[in-house]
Amino acid sequence: MLKLLGAIVIVVGSSGLGFSLSQELIYRHKELKRLKRWLLYLHSQIRYQNTNLAAAFYDVASKADNLFGEFFEQVSKQMQQFDGDEFSVIWKRQIEKSFAKSHMKKEDKEKLGNLGDTLGCLDKQMQLDTLDYYIEQLDLDIVQASENIKNNTKLYRSLGVMGGILITLIIV
Repeated sequence: MLKLLGAIVIVVGSSGLGFSLSQELIYRHKELKRLKRWLLYLHSQIRYQNTNLAAAFYDVASKADNLFGEFFEQVSKQMQQFDGDEFSVIWKRQIEKSFAKSHMKKEDKEKLGNLGDTLGCLDKQMQLDTLDYYIEQLDLDIVQASENIKNNTKLYRSLGVMGGILITLIIV
């Protein structure tokens, strides 16, 4: 009876791990799509409303959801404080704080950080071109994340279940 209970716990635990890993892929894909949406909104604020970066970030923050809203709001507030930090420093610091518990990969955060290196120190047209380039790169990452979901979701789930069964058979 105790062996059966242990076997069930192992299979359920490893299955949960497989499902958790597959959900991580799905959440990353959703976050990248949401990031693209808000960067496109930022792009339109700069191009058509002719607002400066701090005001554009604040406007995006007022419309965005929790994760991205907090990020853009904090960047806007820190830009308006004029405490002597460069924009790229503010941008990267806020990426580390706001996206610490996000589902984005380290590479995603580094690419987003690199956007801040050029975004804050250019004229309007160069800012728009930089955003366009980053959004194109983000499109490629979204496509790749979608392919990863297609290819690996079933794999992770199956390996979780089968791994639990294998461990159970080895132990029993």
